[in-house]
Parts: sequence; C-alpha cells; structure tokens
Amino acid sequence: MTSETNDTPFGLDLTDAQYDALMFKHVRQDMRQYEGALYTSKWFDYRFMNPVAAAYLYADEYVKQFRIFYRKTIDYKAVEGPRPITPMKNKNLFKCPQPFITAIWRGRQHADAMGIPYDLYLEFAFEGRLRFWKRAHLPGPALLYSTDVCEYVQEQWEKRQLGVLFYGRHSAYRAHRYAGTSAQNDHHEWLLDQATKRTNAFMSLNDMFEGELLPIEKIRLRFGEDVSQRILEAA
Repeated sequence: MTSETNDTPFGLDLTDAQYDALMFKHVRQDMRQYEGALYTSKWFDYRFMNPVAAAYLYADEYVKQFRIFYRKTIDYKAVEGPRPITPMKNKNLFKCPQPFITAIWRGRQHADAMGIPYDLYLEFAFEGRLRFWKRAHLPGPALLYSTDVCEYVQEQWEKRQLGVLFYGRHSAYRAHRYAGTSAQNDHHEWLLDQATKRTNAFMSLNDMFEGELLPIEKIRLRFGEDVSQRILEAA
C-alpha cells in the first residue's frame, strides 16, 4: 500500500520507524504494555498490523459510525454529518488533541481484547451508549468502552455471528498459505467453532473448504473421517 485512495484509511502506509515514533510520543507506557497480549486476541485481520496503524483504522471507523448515527438520530437529511472533531478533517488521528488520541487508543484496545472487527465494535458501542443517551450530541470515543457498553457489544457480537460467517480476509488465512502460525491456527479454531453453531454444520464446513478457509485435515481432526470424505466427494 503506497498511496491513499478513497477506500484506504489515512496512516496505513507509514514505516515501522514512523509508527514507533508516533506511539512513543502519544501513548503512555502503561497503555503500550498491553499490546503484546492483544496480538493473540484481536480480530484476525489486525494481527499483522502495527498498533498505530490499527489506531488509524479504528479512528477511520469511528468517523464512519459517527456519521451514520448522526443521520439516524439527529439529522437524517445530512449527507455526511458533522466531523466528530475538527482535526479529523485532515484524517490524521495524531494531529488531534491528546485526550482524543488516548480515547481512540483505549477504544481500539477494548475491541482488540474482545476480538471484534472495529466497524462492528463501534456500531454496537454507539447503539449501546445511545440506549440511555439524553443529550443533543453524539458520544465521543471516550464514552464507547465503559463496562455496560462492552457488555452490550459482546451480546450483540454473539448474536450477529449466528446469522453471518465472519472470517479473516488477509491472504495468510487462505488454506494454501497455511504455515502453522498461531494466527492461522487460531483462525481455523474460530471457523470450526463457528460451524458448530450452525444448524447445518456440514454445509458450513463445505463452504469453508471450497472457499479455501479450512484445510481438510483440520476438518477431519474435529469432525471425523466420514464428514471430511463427504466434503471431498462434494468438491
């Protein structure tokens, strides 16, 4: 990724040195210390991202959800709605006031700890916060990771999974790229667990195999020879 497009959030093409400089300048040590552990819990597509790049992505999703909920709750005629905070007009999170940066960082860490894609986390967080919201403006990012909001987010995330199969889109998660990494193995376990939640587990497993999301060996280990053989015969 070498240049910004309309679909590419700002800040995802910096060097490691630039990311490190931003993190050490704007993120306290007591917040940085959690990043190592979050790599094992965050949504699969973010496990290859620098935490600063992930913060840029989370901030971009915050702006999108802010505008969506502005149209829903304040002015349905608005095309984009107001910008959540003036410096975000430049799309550069780290040009914002420090409290805003800190709130985005902490919100992103909560999403990572829960293993939820940022767009969904923020959609559910806004919904959860607005259930009892009595003000004429929308909540800022610091109000989107309280205990009650996170409980609501978790509940909605589990419900959403029942109707939609969520999976990692990164190329590392394609079956032919399997190299035994912890992220790949975690992704396989996620998919196998998702299959067990569905009424027709065989159909889900078959779709996962045909979509190159699961190697047949993993299906055989969890569901047995009969199921894996049926999937191979149907392919």
